[in-house]
Amino acid sequence: MPGVRLGRQGVGRFVIGGIAPAPVLLVNPLVAILGPSTTQMNSAYSTGSSTQKVYTKANGPHFWAQAMSARFRLPVWRAAYNSRGYVGYNYGYNSVPIATQDDWIPTIIASPAQIVVWNSGRGSGDVDSPKTVSDYCDPVKTGLLALKAAGKIVVWENLWMRHTSAGGDWASGGWSRQLVLDINAHMLPWCLANGIYHIDVFSAVCDVGPDYNPKTNFVTDDFIHETSTAAYQIALLYDAFYNTVCAPVTPYDPADGLNVFDYYAFPGTGGVATGNGATGTMPDNMTGTRSSASCAKAVAFSIFTGPTGRPWVRATLTGAGTVPAAGEGLSIRPTATTIANRLVIDNWYQARARVSFTDWNGWSSIRLVVEDGAATPIGSCALVAAEAADGDAPIPGFTGTKPMAIRPGEGRTITLITPPFKATNTTMGVRVIATWVNAAISGSAVLETGDWDVRDCGDPALWT
Repeated sequence: MPGVRLGRQGVGRFVIGGIAPAPVLLVNPLVAILGPSTTQMNSAYSTGSSTQKVYTKANGPHFWAQAMSARFRLPVWRAAYNSRGYVGYNYGYNSVPIATQDDWIPTIIASPAQIVVWNSGRGSGDVDSPKTVSDYCDPVKTGLLALKAAGKIVVWENLWMRHTSAGGDWASGGWSRQLVLDINAHMLPWCLANGIYHIDVFSAVCDVGPDYNPKTNFVTDDFIHETSTAAYQIALLYDAFYNTVCAPVTPYDPADGLNVFDYYAFPGTGGVATGNGATGTMPDNMTGTRSSASCAKAVAFSIFTGPTGRPWVRATLTGAGTVPAAGEGLSIRPTATTIANRLVIDNWYQARARVSFTDWNGWSSIRLVVEDGAATPIGSCALVAAEAADGDAPIPGFTGTKPMAIRPGEGRTITLITPPFKATNTTMGVRVIATWVNAAISGSAVLETGDWDVRDCGDPALWT
């Protein structure tokens, strides 16, 4: 198959150039992600020490893409942090050089992953002076060809600039800036000639020259890592890619008898709306909670017929003024947090929830969280602001307090899917947690959710 380049930037949108469809569309394939910290940054929902972090889908572009169109599987975000029983085929760690990434390729080849995405990155030492195009590209080419020879569909993601404020070789006119341009110029024709998919992230993230800095609000204040705003723009490219090589997947049906979450139908009106003046109606056995006592806007919960024909819950933020910098939080959860004692100890499960944004004015984060009986997260799917996970505040000059205020299409419905989690007790629960930050002065912000689902997914170590 000839190479494919995705990601030519258009006017206000991203379009696809040179598409050559895969000979056979893959059905719900496993995807392996290889690369440094930009493959997994900002992806923790954590309480406790770093070794207890639950690494999840967060601002990572692939998880945005999966939430928009669930055509593929990612067993878990990182191979590290197995203390809670997670296993997976995705490899990424902070500042790992290409030589270390190359060492992981035999493991990925031996895995059942059918698609491999390699973001080889611009980590420590790989693009510093006096490194050359050959120094960088030769080991990358070797790895890409080895993956392709093993029958994988292989993607190479081109490099994007660190901000000039990072200094050193990344300062204006610095060695690394020119080397990134030269590497990208060299690798594009090589990928196209060797049957490797090429994702042009540079054009999605970087501004025009001479420095090609990341666009406003696209990089955190370490000047290295993408914000959720940038990740969403990258995700549009990956969504196009996955829709090109993967067959559509039949949507899950929470009423098919395999769902162990008893309240999926959101029946009745006997639930509770509570916390700091929250009003409205919730389904039986469900609680909607507002966390902020300092926001002048009103929060109301209601029940309506969702897009799948079943009752859903709507949370609406209305009224004059802006949400304070501290944000406006809410959660939607079962009143009794347990999943009705229907979990089988030591079996593996995944939780899903459909979420729709009819108005996206200043949303900061949205999470689907699985908790044990002590309210400790054991698995979550999150689309969050960068600083919420890794301590990175937005770059100076950002308008707002958190680096996520994006509008991914009015009325877009996404599906949050947690990584697999192992049932260690029968008191685990599920919550949808959302935060508004700096919502618009006028108008409303609306979150809608329904079709909650928890089902046995099998041991991810045995997924094929």
